[in-house]
Amino acid sequence: MRIYFMGIGGTAMGQAALLARAAGHEVLGADRAVYPPMSTVLAEAGIAVHEGYDPARLESLAPDLVVVGNAMSRGHPEVEWLLDTNALPFTSLPGFLHDSVLKGRRTIVVAGTHGKTTTTALAAFLLRENGRDPGFLIGGVPHSSTSAASSSITRRTSRSSTTSSLTTPTSSAIWPTSSGPSLISRGSCRAAGLS
Repeated sequence: MRIYFMGIGGTAMGQAALLARAAGHEVLGADRAVYPPMSTVLAEAGIAVHEGYDPARLESLAPDLVVVGNAMSRGHPEVEWLLDTNALPFTSLPGFLHDSVLKGRRTIVVAGTHGKTTTTALAAFLLRENGRDPGFLIGGVPHSSTSAASSSITRRTSRSSTTSSLTTPTSSAIWPTSSGPSLISRGSCRAAGLS
């Protein structure tokens, strides 16, 4: 599937794009002024990022699905084109996560104003230490050399590398596994019905 992320430079959108890429989808997107570290991570993953927004370009790219970022609203040229023409299927980021990542999984959502990243990382660490295999999605880009997104097949199995990636302040996004719960750190998950 070819998936286009509108607003791909945001931490949540970028991580979701990396998850889709790790799942084998062709991923591309657009944003304004994407800068490191997200621009670097996306480029290293082979994800094409287009500068700015252009309805004609979106039409010619013809993705199978458009994921519309939370920063997009009415009046945005690509949003208006999608709504006016109904030419391409589209969804929100929470909708994409719900339908493509979390469906059929038990989910723990950590929400609030402060401490989401730390709480999610600690919960994933504790679940792993107790024999579970949770997938997790934490916004941000890792400080260490761990991958920002990977599938359960390519995940490192060494206990020490797992521990270091879970305790890094801005930890990585991991595709949820089939054997354990999924954890998500998001400021607002109401739109997906996740909180």
